[in-house]
Amino acid sequence: MSISHITLPVRWPRKRRIGREVMTRQNNILIEKCLALIEEARKVLENSYAPYSGIHVAAAVRSKDGSVFLGVNIENASYGLTICAERAAIASMVTAGKRSIDCLVIVSNTPKPLPPCGACRQVMAEFADDNAIIISYSVTSSEMRVWTLGELLPHAVKPTHILEETKRHQ
Repeated sequence: MSISHITLPVRWPRKRRIGREVMTRQNNILIEKCLALIEEARKVLENSYAPYSGIHVAAAVRSKDGSVFLGVNIENASYGLTICAERAAIASMVTAGKRSIDCLVIVSNTPKPLPPCGACRQVMAEFADDNAIIISYSVTSSEMRVWTLGELLPHAVKPTHILEETKRHQ
C-alpha cells in the first residue's frame, strides 16, 4: 500500500505551523525523509505482540547518520512490564552503537494516530534534541500527526541536567 497520499507538498511556504512549532524548510526536508519510515514500520507491525489489548504498534527510528532501527510493542500479562515499540526501536539503535535520534515514526492499528507515552517521551529525550521529528500514523484511518520532541515533552529531564548536578556536587 502506498503512502503517497500523505507526502508533503513540494513547495511549502517559508514557515508553517505544526502544533506550536514553526516548521522551516530544513524541518520540511527532514519530515520528508522521515515519512519513508512509515512504510518500514508498517512492514513489521504484524510482528507486534498484543494479545491483551489488540493494539499493535511498530516504530522506526532514524539516527543522525541515517541508519534505521525498528521495534514493536511487546505486551505482558503484567501490564507494567509491557515494552513499547518506541523504546524497543531505541534499544535496537543503542545496541548498534548509535546515540542520536533524528526522527521517530510510530505506526499503529488504532483509529487515530497514537502519541508516544510519557516513558517513551523521556527515553527519546535521552537521545534526541527538542527539534527531533516525531510522526504517528494510523493504518486504520491513514491519519498522521507530526510533532517535535520539544512540543511533546517541553520540560524533559535531559542528560545535561544530570551531568550539571553531578559536577556541582563533586
